[in-house]
Amino acid sequence: MTPARVRVVALAVALAFVVVAAGGACTRSVGDARDLAVSSDVAARAVFAAALAALARGDEAAVLARFCDTSDDGLARARELLRPALRRGDLLVERVEPAWVGAEPYFLVEVRAGDDSWRHGFGVRARDGCLDRAVGAAPPADADSAVIDL
Repeated sequence: MTPARVRVVALAVALAFVVVAAGGACTRSVGDARDLAVSSDVAARAVFAAALAALARGDEAAVLARFCDTSDDGLARARELLRPALRRGDLLVERVEPAWVGAEPYFLVEVRAGDDSWRHGFGVRARDGCLDRAVGAAPPADADSAVIDL
């Protein structure tokens, strides 16, 4: 091989490498966890911890702003749900686990008051980190049934 031909081949290989590297850096994987606002149970717990802190302060507006459904009806339902939890410093996250509703990934977050007078399951939507899919208040621990109302 002549020196000129070696330079042309080397230049072609270098150019091909640059094109492949640039193409790989520009493409985005669909469904990759990096596409999600909340991609772990630890992150979902942190999102909900901020909501619990706002509830303890009595800052209902801050918690309502975290809900995905900001329609008048959605906010009214959320306000009714949160009313017994406002200004309570004894709210505890009982469990966080990944779940799905249809094609929507989210994290189920179960919260209860320290005296078990209030218990509720919430969803933290993985895609954007908002509070969603409130699944209903569970009866107090001494009630006959431990089924969560839908």
